[in-house]
Amino acid sequence: MFRKAIVASSIVMSISVLSASVNLAEPVLEKWKEPPVDTLLAPGAPGAAEGKDDKKGLPLEAERSVEFETDEATWISLDVTPDGQSIVFELLGDIYKLPMQGGDAERIIDGFGFQSQPSVSPNGEHIAFISDEGGSENLYRAKIDGSEPKKLSSLASGQLMSPEWSADGQYVFTSQLTRGLGANEIWMYHKDGGKGIQITKSRPKSDTPRDQQNNSQGVSASTDGNYLYYATRQGGFQYNMTNFPWRVVRRDLREGTTDTIVTAQGGALRPRISPDGNILVYGTRYEAETGFRVRNIETGEDRWLAYPVTHDDQESRASRDLLPAYSFVPDGSAIITAVDGKIQRIDLDSGDMSVIPFNAKVKLDIGPDLVNQDKDPKGPVVARMVQTPSLSPDGDTVVFSALGELYTMSLEDGASPKKIKRAGSKVFQPSWSKDGKYITYITWNAEGGDIWQMRANGRGKPEKLTSLSSYYSDPNFTPDGKEVLAIRASNYQFNQGNARVQRDLIAIDVKTKKIRVVMTGDNFGSIHFGHDDNRVNLYGGGTLFSVRLDGTDRREHVKVTGQGNFTATRPAPARDMRLSPNGKYALARSQQQLHVLHVPQIGKKAQTVKVSGGVVPLKTLSDFGVDYFDWTDDGETILWSTGSTFYTQALADVEWVKPEKKEDKKNANEDGDKGDSEEGTEVAKNKEEDAKPSYKSYVARIEVPRDNPEGSIVFRGATAITMGAQGVIENADIVVTNGKFVAVGQQGEVAIPNGAEIRDMSGKFITPGFVDSHSHWRNRLRNEVIEEYFWPFLANLAYGVTSGLDVQTGTTDIFAYQDMVEAGKIIGLRAWSTGPGVFADTNIKNKKDAVNVLKRYKEHYRTKNIKAYVSGNRKQRQLIIQASKEVGIMPTTEGALDTKLDLTHMIDGFAGNEHNLPAYPLYKDVLQLATQTGIGYTPTLLVTYGGPWGENYWFTRYNPHDDEKINRFMPHSIIDGRTKRAPWVRDEEYAFTRIADSAIDIQRAGGKVGVGSHGQFQGLGYHWELWSLGSGKATPMEALKAATIDSAHIIGHAQEVGSIEAGKFADLVILNSDPRDDLKNTIDIHRVMANGRLYNDDTLEEEWPRQRELPKLWFHDQGPN
Repeated sequence: MFRKAIVASSIVMSISVLSASVNLAEPVLEKWKEPPVDTLLAPGAPGAAEGKDDKKGLPLEAERSVEFETDEATWISLDVTPDGQSIVFELLGDIYKLPMQGGDAERIIDGFGFQSQPSVSPNGEHIAFISDEGGSENLYRAKIDGSEPKKLSSLASGQLMSPEWSADGQYVFTSQLTRGLGANEIWMYHKDGGKGIQITKSRPKSDTPRDQQNNSQGVSASTDGNYLYYATRQGGFQYNMTNFPWRVVRRDLREGTTDTIVTAQGGALRPRISPDGNILVYGTRYEAETGFRVRNIETGEDRWLAYPVTHDDQESRASRDLLPAYSFVPDGSAIITAVDGKIQRIDLDSGDMSVIPFNAKVKLDIGPDLVNQDKDPKGPVVARMVQTPSLSPDGDTVVFSALGELYTMSLEDGASPKKIKRAGSKVFQPSWSKDGKYITYITWNAEGGDIWQMRANGRGKPEKLTSLSSYYSDPNFTPDGKEVLAIRASNYQFNQGNARVQRDLIAIDVKTKKIRVVMTGDNFGSIHFGHDDNRVNLYGGGTLFSVRLDGTDRREHVKVTGQGNFTATRPAPARDMRLSPNGKYALARSQQQLHVLHVPQIGKKAQTVKVSGGVVPLKTLSDFGVDYFDWTDDGETILWSTGSTFYTQALADVEWVKPEKKEDKKNANEDGDKGDSEEGTEVAKNKEEDAKPSYKSYVARIEVPRDNPEGSIVFRGATAITMGAQGVIENADIVVTNGKFVAVGQQGEVAIPNGAEIRDMSGKFITPGFVDSHSHWRNRLRNEVIEEYFWPFLANLAYGVTSGLDVQTGTTDIFAYQDMVEAGKIIGLRAWSTGPGVFADTNIKNKKDAVNVLKRYKEHYRTKNIKAYVSGNRKQRQLIIQASKEVGIMPTTEGALDTKLDLTHMIDGFAGNEHNLPAYPLYKDVLQLATQTGIGYTPTLLVTYGGPWGENYWFTRYNPHDDEKINRFMPHSIIDGRTKRAPWVRDEEYAFTRIADSAIDIQRAGGKVGVGSHGQFQGLGYHWELWSLGSGKATPMEALKAATIDSAHIIGHAQEVGSIEAGKFADLVILNSDPRDDLKNTIDIHRVMANGRLYNDDTLEEEWPRQRELPKLWFHDQGPN
């Protein structure tokens, strides 16, 4: 809630206590009536719908508080009152007022909402500011003392910034972004509200590419009311910028014309026009820093005013503009701005800078503490995933793959999966013949893939249908059973790492084994058949279509779109689709759920259907998300799976949601100029809160023994850098039994088990296994095909990374990989993950939605971690917090190059923030917020936010391309793609050292900082990230703390990994050189132990307790002979 915080008898305007509601997409201001203050979310937009127990506005209640005093702050946006007596400024989402001479800052607006960028009206009576108090960012005004806040705009999502009053005080200009990562537009809103008036347009045409859109922000209005000055460029945010295209323009409000006023090599940004209209101050980059310059409008003189000042935000998303708001004093003799974390006065003539001291007593309401440290289950490994299930023609049995094996299971209560005995490689993507007598599937091993068929009853010997190994997928029998259709791609091409390789739809004669090519392309799949035996249905390019079995006569059937993620500028196509056998219905996976819909037949071009409804009857079937889905052969039953649970739904029992009567009704979102993406919220009727599900569920429980190495080994004589309570132990004994540390201490002080093998490690240095708190093992070239020797796992293990959390896997395959590692079926590090991110396309509308989304992860995937990847507006993100507490999940987040967003993550109670805050350096306000909230901060410096990517420093200063160890564990195509043409940047242009120093400041203040490689260069890249963190003020031990115990704490596994202590998993790295002397010694590895198994790091030969060599990998010897 907003609070007027300056007197004891506070005026409290609680958004939640007002019960009035409206059904209009936007408030209608007849005779300038004030809209009810709870009309903050437009119906039909994400976050608008409410559950029975959901309140309007922000739903989170304070569970903790953060309190401290500070005389410095990060990214202070401010304004000066017209009388020159006061300064209003933002600090951590609250607005303060300060006497011009300095002193104690008075908090005038606070609450859970993030209030920012205050702008004082020309008469000094009001403040305009940006706030998400209503659940989404909007423009507000309040009285100068913070009382009587009023919402002026009505956006359901998007981003606003930099409010500026018109000269007459009747309007407020703002920069507005409502479309993904597109461009900002200038809008103006009347001081009493309304729909707003658009001043600039980002897209000249509806299909204007993102890099050609007009981006405008940071208005400064002339006092005569004639001109607007603002910064503009073509295109929005981009990584690794090589130039700075921002320029300052002047718009004539009388003529509607625009002129360029300033261009500069370092960009010209955040202009401010003087009260007399003659002097323009603007920011620009020089070398690696930002300064202010002054342009005399009359004479054209252009000179430096101050350098350096606050570092600009040109290299991130600039959600609070490219520089913090600053202001002229009323007589135009100086500007008031933030430099070095202080409020400063800069004299316009001399450039002299003087501090205006302030002291702010910060008190913030904070969400729950969601950090928890759990232990993995003991006992057998229970498969988290069933993959590519296929329903038998009679609808009674499902065949699927799990852990690389084939299983069948009857769809009846109490049924258990039955493994189909079969020899050979690991098996995937099974499907039935129409008569139910045969199953076809694919295999994959180091030599390549093949297609097979076998009897469904398991009798007889499987028969290989292909003679030439390639990459095959999606095999399906034709209705007559004479051929198997599949997709084929060249192993060589597919192994290059490009998923959009040329591929063939092929038909294999099951008797003669002859292959014919049906069609060729680079974007199709999902082979299935319908009522016409001479046609095959496919999905690709967002379209469900069919062709004849000779590849001719393409016919489009239907397209389905839903809400995309936060980067989307238009509706996103369904992830996958299946046409019903009779062609009248379709299944679509969109917005993470399964939908069934009627298919209108209108010719060879498809009708587009939105999952939000309105065109044809449509029903959302799933509650907890969907991984795979299928029809029965007769089309009467629908099957889908989530994790290891199957669901069936009779088509006859579907309670269709009928289209709205006003089918052509166009809501405010459809043109993209206001509100969220086109899709908005699914029709409210689509999910009746009290309706009982009409589907049936069946759990496929598959158990395999957990890998528990047996035996005892002692590492004797090394220096143990335990990172635990015992600190550093010289001449240590480290005792490992059955995969766990049982003792560590000085030699002779710990008990040695009988029969233990003792290894002399004199002169060595032993650290815990390194923990990657932000992994991406994304180099999975073959979705739904589990590699027996998965090179990202091998590369990390070879470099001592023994545990990690993949934060946003993009696919559920990772859970199968995790199970395979835990069962000892493949070699790898301890592979925890969040699974696919929780994006905005989940379209969370209320707490129930959020709980259902998170149950998918907790109950079906059995992970304790999720990544809320810019999951919607502030309300939707807080709903995820509430659901995380209820379900028992640790939610981390995507930093998204947005410092403001990151601060709300801390305030709301998220357990982690992935990627660095692009604003740097960080001052006491942010350091204390990060520390007191307990959020885990993983800066991922290799992909620096707010500067050139740190990885390119290492790629261009070292030579990993020719490293023998790298080439042993990484495909050559990956090495070439990453190393051969990396861009070179001057040392001083890199920001990662300065950002690392702020991270170390958080650690020194008591916060948790992790080391996350972001999967940029598997294995070695982790050490580059560690060295980047240690490249500035950090001591080697501080960097090692981040790489071990703090990273373990951040991912919620500090009770199991991160230090060498009794009871923890036996994960360690044996080094030849002391990392305390030189952090780069972390790659001078002698041996690696993971889960109690000791490996030679150069070969990954297991030396103890077994002796096993690593076989030749699929990418070895792929170059010319």
